[in-house]
Amino acid sequence: MSVPSTSITPVPGSDYSAQITQFENGLLEFIAHYGLPTDQVFVSVKERLKVFANVEGVVEKVEADQLQRSIYISKFIAAASAGLFDAALNYMWDETIYELRRRVARYDLDYFYDAAVGSSSTKRKKLKTEEDLDKISDDNLIHGALEIGLISNFGFKHLEYVKYMRNWASAAHPNQNEITGLQLITMLETCINEVITLPLSDVVVGIKQLLDNIKRNRVDVAEAKQISSFFRICRERMRTL
Repeated sequence: MSVPSTSITPVPGSDYSAQITQFENGLLEFIAHYGLPTDQVFVSVKERLKVFANVEGVVEKVEADQLQRSIYISKFIAAASAGLFDAALNYMWDETIYELRRRVARYDLDYFYDAAVGSSSTKRKKLKTEEDLDKISDDNLIHGALEIGLISNFGFKHLEYVKYMRNWASAAHPNQNEITGLQLITMLETCINEVITLPLSDVVVGIKQLLDNIKRNRVDVAEAKQISSFFRICRERMRTL
């Protein structure tokens, strides 16, 4: 039996429903040929259309040059189109973590690692360079980003929810939990708003400049007191975000 034709591809502005249904029927026929399950493999076409109806308004928030490197958003759309929302959620999270690591790498890594895993921890001794960012967990990455002011408390809470959904409703782990089209596109919007398109705050920029200056110059007692006061103010500001 031949593989279903892949020429039936959703085209923006066209009849998505007919195209997807035709492709899905052929694919299910192919799967059934090998005696494999065909029930509950794909999310309904109706739910996929909810993603298509809203994806343009969400993705257009990302600058064109950044979209060129957003491979996981491409995979998100492909998986959503195929009715594999669990895989789409996983790709969305991959894009979020990738972009968060990129932003952390532009910051003072020593300060970030201290905030993410603790300055006295055994693990901290192994974290030095940008390449080491993939050695820390997603949970540590998000908490560290919160501590240094890269993301707000509001954004952190939203990312915690998306991380929970990724752990319990995505293809990352076996499960039978279902996600609706509106839930999926809303989570993508959260990741885009809170991480993927989030500019560095003035607090983050100020701390980075201060840390760079401390490393290059001696600090006297008076300057140390000013620096301590600055960090207290920054922490209070971050708590209110």
